[in-house]
Amino acid sequence: MRTIRVAMTEALREWREAREVDHVILDFAHPGGLTYSGTDLRFLAKCASWDFRQAVSFFAAQYRLIDMIRRYDKPVVAFLDGRLLGGAIGLAMAAGHRVVTPQTGFQFPETRVGLAPDSGSAWYLSRLRHRIGVWLVLTGTELTGSDLVWSGLATHIADAEQLETLKENVCNDGPGSLGPPHEVKSGFLESASEEIEHCFSHETVDGIIAALSAGSDW
Repeated sequence: MRTIRVAMTEALREWREAREVDHVILDFAHPGGLTYSGTDLRFLAKCASWDFRQAVSFFAAQYRLIDMIRRYDKPVVAFLDGRLLGGAIGLAMAAGHRVVTPQTGFQFPETRVGLAPDSGSAWYLSRLRHRIGVWLVLTGTELTGSDLVWSGLATHIADAEQLETLKENVCNDGPGSLGPPHEVKSGFLESASEEIEHCFSHETVDGIIAALSAGSDW
């Protein structure tokens, strides 16, 4: 993971000054879909018996890269397919344009092993409407497809078979070829948003549990 971070950081630094580079694509969408998950957890497990400074260095490199993508002075487009967790979502969310498929899945299972969501998750999840971010990190629920667009975690949605064409269009004509951000009907999330907001708007976990216990089907 460190090698990948360093390579990405060096490439972005080089492309920032390159006149022939107008925009950048982060490609997390390959034919058939891929799963990006658990690498940071495996690294931290090793750090338990290593020098703690290695963990600090690991996350410092990750957050510097996320910050570079977010502040990049050329448009960044992320294409996402398959299931993504942890650091992959953090990198993708830093892009200004995020294209998903109906099969794309975001999940935040860190709390199941006692970790707060990392890689910038706390920043953007806390800003989602209807307290959806709080609900996601406390339940580890996976959001897919149209729910990602409806919640604001993605900007565009397309069938997986269209992604290669969309990538070519972006390479040739820039992010404007994607059109304006999509407005979609959510599958599950929109119908559940009122109950999510009611139950997860409390400032403490005890308050959330009390609201759930007072009559929610959850």
